[in-house]
Amino acid sequence: MLYAERNDRMLKFVGKPKPNDLCPCGSGKRFRKCCNKKPSRRVQIEMEFDTPQRIDLIKINEKDGTIEIFSEGKTIIPKFARSTVGYKGTSKFKRVSDLIIPTTSMTIDPNNSYLAFDELYAVDTNTKTILNVKYAISVAFKADITLSNDYYEVKMTQVIAKDFTSDMNHEKIGWVLLITHLMETKVINDKKLIGIVVDPDIENISKYNRKDIPIIGDFFLPRGVRLIYASSDRKVTIYNALIKNCDERSNELFEIHATNIKKCISETGSDTKFI
Repeated sequence: MLYAERNDRMLKFVGKPKPNDLCPCGSGKRFRKCCNKKPSRRVQIEMEFDTPQRIDLIKINEKDGTIEIFSEGKTIIPKFARSTVGYKGTSKFKRVSDLIIPTTSMTIDPNNSYLAFDELYAVDTNTKTILNVKYAISVAFKADITLSNDYYEVKMTQVIAKDFTSDMNHEKIGWVLLITHLMETKVINDKKLIGIVVDPDIENISKYNRKDIPIIGDFFLPRGVRLIYASSDRKVTIYNALIKNCDERSNELFEIHATNIKKCISETGSDTKFI
């Protein structure tokens, strides 16, 4: 359920809807007549250890989904852990969210993984061709999440809305715009872990997080920032809902400014900013 007031939004994300609840995908239908019929999601946890380990027991807390791993009666902690949520498609497993999770607080519930971050953001960029000019609008929100009874309440505050034209990858420019804003406002520092939900380039997310490759040019992901992949086509997790709302806001801004964009491109070129 979505509440919108100016540029701030409030989400109620229900983790386990009942059959007669409204479907969290936003269709307006009852869950039993909507996404209940779709393939059920599956959570995969991938872990790596410094040395080969004999695992004797894995405990999963039924209440919050936290995971404990034991070897020879002692708790062991992997050096790396990754959570992937998806469903089995016609030919392969389709991922809808993918994130590195803290090894000291691993959980099978992807919605609980937000607790690992001091602050959480989402950014998405849409591109449209207007008068033969590829025009992009990037929108980013900050998400403040609280758990209330059986649902997550998410307050979303818009932090940037930028329009631009460029020959470079528009989505990655949007990432850089948000990260630069967070650096300038001193949100990014050595004492915080910042999560940023993004939509494209799932195959390289882990490489950006490890700083193996730059985002654009020589711009690498700063320390204390972690990218989280989530697709906008399914509201399976909180992260999918966040990126979906960035996508919707970007499209809203295109609708609002469409006339002015066409007018200024035809009269003055493509460098004029509207947002």
